[in-house]
Amino acid sequence: MTWKNLALVLSGILIGCAGGAAGRALADYPAQAPRFEHMCLGPSSSVSGINDDVTKAGNEGWELVTMTQGIVCFKRPR
Repeated sequence: MTWKNLALVLSGILIGCAGGAAGRALADYPAQAPRFEHMCLGPSSSVSGINDDVTKAGNEGWELVTMTQGIVCFKRPR
C-alpha cells in the first residue's frame, strides 16, 4: 500500500468517526427548546416592597431575569 492510499484510508476513517460523533450529539439535542412563561412587576414604593415581591415570586418558582428602574421581570418553565 502506498503512502497516498494509506493517507486516504486514514482520512476516511477520521472523517467517518467525526461524522458519527456529530450525529450522536445531534440525536441527544432536545427536539424542542424549553418554553417559559414571563412576568414583570411595576415599581414598588419602597425597597422592602420590592424585596417582598421578589421573595414571593421566588417562592412561587419564578427566576429573576432583570431589574431596571424598579421594574422586575421573571421567568419560569411552563
